[in-house]
Amino acid sequence: MRRPVVCALLLLAAACVGVERPEPTPDARPTAWTYVALGDSLADAGERGYVPAFAGMLEESLGTDVRLLNLGVSGWTTRDLLGALRSDDQLRDALRSADVVTFNIGGNDLLRARAIFGTARCGGTACLAEAVAGFRTNWDEILDEILLLRDPRDVMVRTLDIYNPYAAQQVRDGTFDTLAPFLEEANERIRTSAEVRGLRWARVHEAFNGPGGRSDPVAQGLIADDGLHPSDTGHRLIAERLMALGTRPLVAPR
Repeated sequence: MRRPVVCALLLLAAACVGVERPEPTPDARPTAWTYVALGDSLADAGERGYVPAFAGMLEESLGTDVRLLNLGVSGWTTRDLLGALRSDDQLRDALRSADVVTFNIGGNDLLRARAIFGTARCGGTACLAEAVAGFRTNWDEILDEILLLRDPRDVMVRTLDIYNPYAAQQVRDGTFDTLAPFLEEANERIRTSAEVRGLRWARVHEAFNGPGGRSDPVAQGLIADDGLHPSDTGHRLIAERLMALGTRPLVAPR
């Protein structure tokens, strides 16, 4: 009949001599995030490009180291990136382990058509229409390939639309109204297909060219001396536009 009292006394004695209880395990948080960047020469722009700038912004915002693997390749088109996503095992493995993925692609598809616009090889605007049609198909398949490897509900996946470095020149020579609809069609594909798949995209075209697309990014100091690629200021603006999308689903360590 006295056993409950004895047990209670034993428990009290144990507490008095300082029996240690295990501490609750804190939430596991990584010591670093892995960032994989894909794309063309915009991604493959060296230390001053938007990719390392964005990585630095992520580190500052999240308070966690960011390990950057930049797999951008100058000159790549949507066809090149799609082929790599389907056949390059190293690239696919890198994506499988990524916490952050950014990709930009498609500018070279349009540039190649623009280079022959106005010649007999183009056939009026047929080369532009063909380039956009190929872009649309490849773009959707690129997104699907990436999302087979990484789920945007668990991983931070970001992309961006395409700016026009030649807007002012096209306004001056009277070709803007002919060429702009093809760029807008490509950008609309980027926006709608990304949103349907739950991806966030940066409004780079608006940042460089304004709401109507006619603003001159060269006059704003956003284009490098080659007249095509972003300047240091332009690259930083791209990184800022990506950062403005937020960092979900990544979180800062506690």
